[in-house]
Amino acid sequence: MEPPGDDRRADSRPEILGGGAKLVQLMNGYWNRRSSGSPSSRRQSSQVALSAETRVWRCPEASLGTIANPVNPLSPPSVTVNPTPCTTPSIRTSRRMRPSITTVSLTVNLTLTSSGCHCSCMGTFQEATAVEQTGPGEYKVVLDPQWSIGTKLHGGYLLAVVARAAGEAAKEPHLTAISGTFPAAPEPGEASVQVTVLRSGGSQTQLRASLVQDGRICLEALVVQGTLADADPFWSNLEPADIPAEQDCFLMPATPPGGFAIPLLDVVEQRIQPSAVGFATGQPARTGRIGTWHRLGDGSDWDPLSLLIPLDPVPPITMDLGIPGWVPTLQMSAYIRRLPAPGSVKVLMHANDITGGRMDETALAWDGKGRLVAQATQFAAVRIPKPPAG
Repeated sequence: MEPPGDDRRADSRPEILGGGAKLVQLMNGYWNRRSSGSPSSRRQSSQVALSAETRVWRCPEASLGTIANPVNPLSPPSVTVNPTPCTTPSIRTSRRMRPSITTVSLTVNLTLTSSGCHCSCMGTFQEATAVEQTGPGEYKVVLDPQWSIGTKLHGGYLLAVVARAAGEAAKEPHLTAISGTFPAAPEPGEASVQVTVLRSGGSQTQLRASLVQDGRICLEALVVQGTLADADPFWSNLEPADIPAEQDCFLMPATPPGGFAIPLLDVVEQRIQPSAVGFATGQPARTGRIGTWHRLGDGSDWDPLSLLIPLDPVPPITMDLGIPGWVPTLQMSAYIRRLPAPGSVKVLMHANDITGGRMDETALAWDGKGRLVAQATQFAAVRIPKPPAG
């Protein structure tokens, strides 16, 4: 899917420029795609994702020099790209943007790994969900602000923190099921998890875990701990979601133009199917379905705990339905079906019904072998805009 009025040929897609520890992304809504995805392109050192009206050609053995916008970066007169040094003549492009297009330049210091680009201050999922036992059934946690949407901590991340503490009190190694309700939104910083073993025996342990901050219960969860295997299903009625390949989907920026920051997208690489990005230009698809691809930014593979993150993807289905605003999770239940294969996971999220300011969202996640590895359903609050008077 291409932006309206874009007449670019396939051979003028953004190229990856090698070298340098800096990413400068010229963003034009969500119409920017990073061309990584294949094993070879993900290992490139840096890149420039270009707006619909700017092109850059690869310069052999070049490093990324400067991207200059001589005026306010929010105004759209021209952009100059200089790859230097170069053994061939430098190529510059400078094209007048249409007044309807806004070009924004972002500069981020990066640490580069084989999985792609990410912020140099980024912590790992393991660190962000670490727990420290302080007494019988009591665990200290430090909630990491990087795992947030806007200023609110991500629901899947909070479930993962609670599940890690519960796992410390069980003899089985893997999370298999969790159901949590969110009576209050915690703030980043110190909190505690209180764990009670409800039953332990056979092949599973059932527990209750509460996330408490400043005397308030922020998350109350029931957890089942068991043992998962890397095995194909005995029977399944689900086929993997039919969405474009990972490299053909759009990388979602952590700081979209005109929107609020999504720190979660600095630690999780998420790509959205082209047919679902219309919400970013005021043209939502209104299908109630969004397909995405997910990778951990620290290069780690998914595990039963971290799978709770892609089971709560952004944006919410309401954006695809043309409904703006915050969608707080009231309750979320997740089931982990098997150990995922290394690599990315593909997620399809859909809604079934919106009634009385409440909506459901169902997420299904498949690994690289095409097996269902996790699923979740959540119940969320939504504010439906009132129709215009008259």
